[in-house]
Amino acid sequence: MSNVPPKDWDPPEHLSLSEREFLVDRAETINGIIAASYLQVGQVLLQIKRKFKRDPDLNGWFGKWVDECTPINTQSGLKLAQIAELAEEDPQLLEAAKTTASGALYKITCLPGEAREKLLAEINQGAKVSASDVMSLKDQPEIQLAAARETVEELEMKLLDLDLELQTASSDSYQRLQSNKSKTKQRLNRVLAKLKVKEDEVESLGKERSTQDLVLQTLRKQLKQKEVVIENMSLDPEQKRKRALAQTVVDATKGLDLLLSSIDRYGTDKPELGLEAINTIERKMDEVKSKLLEHYADLSETGGSS
Repeated sequence: MSNVPPKDWDPPEHLSLSEREFLVDRAETINGIIAASYLQVGQVLLQIKRKFKRDPDLNGWFGKWVDECTPINTQSGLKLAQIAELAEEDPQLLEAAKTTASGALYKITCLPGEAREKLLAEINQGAKVSASDVMSLKDQPEIQLAAARETVEELEMKLLDLDLELQTASSDSYQRLQSNKSKTKQRLNRVLAKLKVKEDEVESLGKERSTQDLVLQTLRKQLKQKEVVIENMSLDPEQKRKRALAQTVVDATKGLDLLLSSIDRYGTDKPELGLEAINTIERKMDEVKSKLLEHYADLSETGGSS
């Protein structure tokens, strides 16, 4: 199942404009109810995590409890808790949760701060953002570099906190804190290596693009796709048929050109194409001819032209 913004969904052609607007309104109402619900679920799960945050075995039993005692799975529960935690201090995230699917919203929370805030501002101004839109933004080298820098800062702060705890730790907790410190150092070294790779990658691209440019680039792409959907909705059935036919001709021409090119290239390198390959191609060409003849017969019956 894919998430489509209500205004982008292509309704049946026989529906009137008012009926289409009604569907958009009802879909947005449903999405708002669900958004409020999943945010509330995240808030409850966050309460549990905070109550037991000092339990050294929390990570071991918390996921099992979510899986067996609630209708959601561990992965979803952790995501919802993270959304709820960030929403406490970020009014923009809280507002965006009313109109944005949880999958897309979670991916937004994983973006570095500047990119996250810019994208949330665009959403709250009316932009519709899907999980795939966020992923295309997250794949940008500049965004990955910013995320790596933030992670390095977080891990360095965590190491400082662990050092302070170790100074006053009891014998029971000392070994656990030392283990956490060792694991944190290992993770920091991995992130530092990734940071160097991303710095080199961004440098090789030339001038670093701003976060705002990257966000707007992603949203423009999404807007272009929306415009195509709206344009298709406005076409009458005959225009749609002609466009589909024209696209079919273009696709067929490209396919045949590729086939001819492949045959020429094979003939240059090999003495012969091979009987099995020839038979396969001929069989496919017969299928094409058969479909074309069927189409021509349909046109003749309806008084159309080829």
